[in-house]
Amino acid sequence: KLSITFNEAIKTKEKSEAEPQSYDRKIIVSGSISLEVTDFDNKMKTIMDLAEKHGGYVENSNVDNNSSYYVEGKRQNAKTGNISIRVPSDKFQIVLGEIKSMGEVKNENTNSVDISDAYYDTATRIENLKVQENRLRELLALAKNVDEILKIENELNRVRSEIDLMSTDIKRWDKQVSMSSLYIGLREVKDSQLAGVDVTTTWGRAYKGFIKAINNVVRGIESLFIFMVTALPYIAILAIV
Repeated sequence: KLSITFNEAIKTKEKSEAEPQSYDRKIIVSGSISLEVTDFDNKMKTIMDLAEKHGGYVENSNVDNNSSYYVEGKRQNAKTGNISIRVPSDKFQIVLGEIKSMGEVKNENTNSVDISDAYYDTATRIENLKVQENRLRELLALAKNVDEILKIENELNRVRSEIDLMSTDIKRWDKQVSMSSLYIGLREVKDSQLAGVDVTTTWGRAYKGFIKAINNVVRGIESLFIFMVTALPYIAILAIV
């Protein structure tokens, strides 16, 4: 009877996994990196071009011109910015390496998440639901009254909704697996004495440390001089007293 066949159709169980199969691992790779750079605008453009060069794209970016810091006791305006890019997962380490060479790395983080189990479990459930959907369509063609038609159509809608929902998950995971995300934070440093120095090398870092030490000494002398000049009237009064 149709009712018996219908009950069998809606109770279709998942396919047996008696025979294990080998699958490609589904791994989502992402990362973030923060840099200090001397030529901010150029580095922003270079990173955007780098993403496109390797088959990726820029998801979003922003620049803030209100940041500032002090060099030799003088306030300097600086730019800060963030870029979020997507690149093919097999180019992720290449792109990350090129970005690291653009300035001084202040922070770096990479993350890998294996979603293989959830991915293939969902894919199997979709296939089972499609088998169930086809069987329900066959039953719909055999339905002889309105009640049977409505019952089968309701079940078809439920199955179709589950297929659409799970298919959306699969598409999202496919994008995340094939295109890794990388978040880059840039901070402008306007120290002309460090411009052109490769701070990724041992000598570059040593040179930067030496320059910073000299700057600290100079700032200390300047502060002492300013204090002495400011205190002269008081010293004169004390001397008279």
